[in-house]
Amino acid sequence: MDTAKTIRASFQKLYEKLKSAKELSEEDVRVAFVRSGILEALGYAGEPKDVRFEHRVRGKRSDLLAFDEYQNVVFVVEFKRPNELDVDRDFAQLGDRYVKPLRAKYGVLTDGQELLIYERINSNWERKLQLSLDVITVAQCEELYEWLKKPLIERTRIDAVLSYFERFDNPEEKVNLSTEIAQKHFFDSFELKEGSIFVNLVQKTIALFDFELERSKFLKSAYNFWKVSYAKKPERVPENWKRIMDTIGLEETEENLFKFMFCLESAYSLFTRLILAKACEDYKLPDIDFSGFIKNQIRTISFRGDIPLLAWAITTKNLIESMKQRLVKSVFEGDIFYWWEDSYRDISAGDALYSPRFEKQKAYFSDALAEIILTLYKFDFSEIVGDPLGTLYQRYFDKETRKALGEFYTPLEVVTYILDAVGYEGRTVIGKRLLDPACGSGTFLVEALRRYLKASEQVADEKGWSKILEELCNEYRIVGFDIHPFATFMAQMQFMLVLIPAYKRAMDDNRRFVLNRLPIFRTDSLIDETKGETRKVTLETFESAQYLFIDTGLPVDGGNLKIQMPYDKDVFARTDLLNVQDYFAALQAVFDTVKEAAWQETYEVDTTELERNFKRYLEAKNWSGLVAFFTPYAGHFLQKFKELKETFGDGKLIKSLEDIMLAAILKNYVKYDFVVGNPPYVRIQLLPNDKREYYRQIYQTPTANYDLYIIFIERGIEWLNDNGKTSYICSNQFINRGYGSKLRRYISKNGVHYLILTIKNNTIKRLW
Repeated sequence: MDTAKTIRASFQKLYEKLKSAKELSEEDVRVAFVRSGILEALGYAGEPKDVRFEHRVRGKRSDLLAFDEYQNVVFVVEFKRPNELDVDRDFAQLGDRYVKPLRAKYGVLTDGQELLIYERINSNWERKLQLSLDVITVAQCEELYEWLKKPLIERTRIDAVLSYFERFDNPEEKVNLSTEIAQKHFFDSFELKEGSIFVNLVQKTIALFDFELERSKFLKSAYNFWKVSYAKKPERVPENWKRIMDTIGLEETEENLFKFMFCLESAYSLFTRLILAKACEDYKLPDIDFSGFIKNQIRTISFRGDIPLLAWAITTKNLIESMKQRLVKSVFEGDIFYWWEDSYRDISAGDALYSPRFEKQKAYFSDALAEIILTLYKFDFSEIVGDPLGTLYQRYFDKETRKALGEFYTPLEVVTYILDAVGYEGRTVIGKRLLDPACGSGTFLVEALRRYLKASEQVADEKGWSKILEELCNEYRIVGFDIHPFATFMAQMQFMLVLIPAYKRAMDDNRRFVLNRLPIFRTDSLIDETKGETRKVTLETFESAQYLFIDTGLPVDGGNLKIQMPYDKDVFARTDLLNVQDYFAALQAVFDTVKEAAWQETYEVDTTELERNFKRYLEAKNWSGLVAFFTPYAGHFLQKFKELKETFGDGKLIKSLEDIMLAAILKNYVKYDFVVGNPPYVRIQLLPNDKREYYRQIYQTPTANYDLYIIFIERGIEWLNDNGKTSYICSNQFINRGYGSKLRRYISKNGVHYLILTIKNNTIKRLW
């Protein structure tokens, strides 16, 4: 066997080179090993694709890790200085610290003179080989090759894929993310770095985007809206972005940067949905079967042993649809980042998959999803669900990318201090309402949720977890707003990841328990649709009814979609709903009903289903009266959804419309006990003229060249109930600058008790 002879010659050359050298370090041995050609002979391409060096954890070093194409560790090599190899001690360290937690198949020890190979068998290991490299034989190299060669798993063959899944269905083969090195392995596997599996998905997303942009009405409209409303060229483009763009021939123009950012956000939103589905299965939530669903789908789509590449995208699309019915619907509902689904909408399992009419961009994107799924499959989230999983998710996004996407991370220490300062702690948080009007990725919301869940432990036996979570979400106990759709999605995802343990307890109490939405909405917090000369709401009358006519600003046709919404005073006069909370609950029931009808493409209001949904959110009402009052509005919503689908070929904008309508109530009609957050720092000169004029009309505090956080402070005070408290982290310039003069008067005039602190060099001092 020529390969075995090559390996033998490489080992002997390595032996001779190191035998005569003096005062060698472990690094010298490693460099010589890498340059010997042994890795290439075993089928490895090298760093960073399938080999990693200097894998440091707390000062320790595994030296070299070799992977298959799905980032499964084939072997780990620990290098030692010549003649300093302590077999028992060194392998015990290598095995316990690296081989076992990373589920490496083999562990290798060498000092360049001697070679030892161990095979891991579940939680134990067996020595396979120990010899001096100067006497290694071709036969031994043949064995070594069979053990350490880079394995190939054909993802187009059903037998190979099912065998792969079967391997990692064994708990002894799963990589448990409870250890630090396993978490680092997770980050390394999916990092935003050229050559990584995740970057391959981003690049294939860009290719699919280019292909679909002129073909998909929805994508074209959604992307244009995203550019106009949210896109902003980063002040500093991250270096890893530049390298990734360069590998696919994208010049660093503004348009190309926007395309890259949109596709990056699309890939992130898809990937994190897969993480959530996998984590819920690992934590054994009832009826959540990530692995079983994927295996069944692949079996169904395969034909004569082959798996078409399109199968993986179809499987992913169907998985997300399935999760929408079993978990929180709003987290898995379509949004502007779910545009890729259009490419596979009319493709089903069977012969159509083999038609040559399907373009290569669709196949390449699907193949990238196959890599993601097969790589993710081995990770076990069961021991880090809840707070640790939320922390892992936050750590996954590198700081430079966060900043370039407009996300500014608030240190947890600051969040903790602010929540402590306003008194959001202990059992008293139950029944209170907290709002973060610029929630970003959800740092304040998640810490508030942790406290809420901890307090709820004290009443869980009395209430039950299903009731606790229904109150949390349906009665808007913790609310987040953000203008950016990706930030809103990230906040929802973080919220859900921390919620998983409580959600499981709710499902254990009631197997059919499902939350339809989390109280986190995409909306402009500073827009009060009922105010200003250019207000987006008009009160109109038809026959004896009054309704609000709302310009939604929905991301289609320039944002001019208008919707009828029940006028709150008309609601209270003509039904037995008593307050805004009742009204909000009723609207949730209406949206649940019409979304299901739109999803089924019936476009007719099922009054029986509407009544059933009212009973889910409300207690002891005149059900027939509610159905009679809200049915015309439900019918109006359905017709608008139908128009959207017919005009733009897609119904994914329903989620955007729902956010706008529900947030309008929570923004303009609800008072809160706590308003906290880290509002954006944006000079008013950077805003469009129409925005500046609107703020001047409806707010009392803008003056001179003010900063946007000034308005957030005023709006935050407006949101408070009589005993409410607000606290922001913001610039202290308003205290002595001219642009803060009106705000200072506003604070004094409204009888606000205030304590202003300054944070500098991680020290908090009283300032005012």
